[in-house]
Amino acid sequence: TNTADQFRVELTQAGLADKTNLAIQQSLEIVRQRIDQVGVSEPTIQRVGSDRILVQLPGVQDPARLRELLGSTAQMSFHMLADEGNQNAPGVTMLPDQDGSRSYPIEDRVALSGERLTDARPGFNQQSNEPIVSFTFDSAGARQFADITRANVGRPFAIVLDGKVLSAPVIREPITGGQGQISGNFTVEQSTVLSALLRAGALPAPLTVIEERTVGADLGADAIQRGVLSGLVGFGLVFMFMFVLYGRWGLLANLALALNVILTFGALSILGATLTLPGIAGIVLGIGLAVDANVLINERIREENRKGLSVYAAMDAGFNKAYSTIVDSNVTALIATALLFYFGSGPVRGFAVTMFLGIAISMFTAVAIVRVVMVLIVRRWKLKAIRIEPLFGIKLIPEGTKIRFMRGRFIGIGVSVLLSIASIILFFTPGLNYGVDFKGGIQMEVRTAGPTDMAKLRSGLEGLGLGEIGLQQFGEANTVLLRAERQPGEEEAQNQAVAKIRTEVVKIDSTATIERTEVVGPKVSGELARAGWISSILASLAMMFYIWYRFEWPFAVGAIARLARMLEIQ
Repeated sequence: TNTADQFRVELTQAGLADKTNLAIQQSLEIVRQRIDQVGVSEPTIQRVGSDRILVQLPGVQDPARLRELLGSTAQMSFHMLADEGNQNAPGVTMLPDQDGSRSYPIEDRVALSGERLTDARPGFNQQSNEPIVSFTFDSAGARQFADITRANVGRPFAIVLDGKVLSAPVIREPITGGQGQISGNFTVEQSTVLSALLRAGALPAPLTVIEERTVGADLGADAIQRGVLSGLVGFGLVFMFMFVLYGRWGLLANLALALNVILTFGALSILGATLTLPGIAGIVLGIGLAVDANVLINERIREENRKGLSVYAAMDAGFNKAYSTIVDSNVTALIATALLFYFGSGPVRGFAVTMFLGIAISMFTAVAIVRVVMVLIVRRWKLKAIRIEPLFGIKLIPEGTKIRFMRGRFIGIGVSVLLSIASIILFFTPGLNYGVDFKGGIQMEVRTAGPTDMAKLRSGLEGLGLGEIGLQQFGEANTVLLRAERQPGEEEAQNQAVAKIRTEVVKIDSTATIERTEVVGPKVSGELARAGWISSILASLAMMFYIWYRFEWPFAVGAIARLARMLEIQ
């Protein structure tokens, strides 16, 4: 738009989207280079959505150092200092040093940009032995730097990084070699991080940490061990159940389950997916769903066998009747899993991936593999009938059993109404106890050598001035889950709060260790809560329409009403 004496220019939505996409792509490469500079093995750096970057760093012992490495834009520039008496003149800005103890009058005009740097290395001053960062310019930058220093001998100039003065030395003589050094009371670690930042280059835009999760090595190893153990125990119990319930034909079902797990891990490997604890949970739950298909097949064949059908007719009828039920139950589960993957993020997606693969593969192993092997067994041993009998001849439900459920309908309806009323009341009073994922804030898992003194820990943390801090016994007597409100301010305020809590916990109990730390911002928590509601509603509607399509609308409404009833009680 334009008026008589001014023009206003705005970027189009397509232009803004293009700029954002370019900034994300550049940031991905720069973040990858910065991580490589500090030697983290097997990092995961990937784009999430339109404006986010996910960074996973296994085995990192110092998250604060990497937070500094990733959070700095590393916009470096060289400026002249204003002369005395011109400190308040136009074009001069007072900038603080690194610790904020002193300010310098810096000319706004950039004498030399940090884009001209080609290398930066940590080192030590040969005279004072203090850590420094040595840098090198390209040919154009070297000529420019020589001209600046030649014209300003005796004047101080400042090296500025992200709005803070790193160093403000006085130019003693012209510097013509295209090299220089930065000294500013650095530690060895700070000089290493700074040199890595300068080598990787400046970010096109600042990065803000909106979610941070740190898991200690001991907790991670313990969690993996427990996850694998629970999976093995679950598989073992299912194996025994199928063997006892269906005898030798139960072994065939167990073979299909084992093949299902193997193929699931193979698919994860092909997809390059990262196996997480929620992913292990998805595999275990997938085993439970896979066994349903085998139960249906065995029960259907058993029913057809009682009718006196031939062996092949009983197999065909059993598989055909079970197949439609297996497909219907698994399709509804796949609908919910697909929506969970679409609206979820991070570990939730890992759970959805393993769950989806487990369900899809179980349809193949239960229907195709089991049927083929069963036909081969019948042909090999020329069986006249398939007798699917329990291992010890004991049936869970004897034949001819009739349970008259409708006789207890009034009791069932009465109990259901009471539970519904109680659930509604408890929903509002005291209400749901939302976790840090939905409210935002700080969550830490604390482990002590002996039983945790909750009263002592609570009284010590109350004096930190961080608002309400909740403590909850978590599993064993020496493990506590600590929750704190999100602190006013940006990322730095959350980091300071975490540091305060960590220091106070160790002060209260010297044996205490922080096994896990999670910091979730309001944007992430709000999006997660919104995505949870949307995915639940869409999944319910999708399943209702599918059941309506496959059967009739009363069945669809009844199924969703039952689902809502279960969620209400939970």
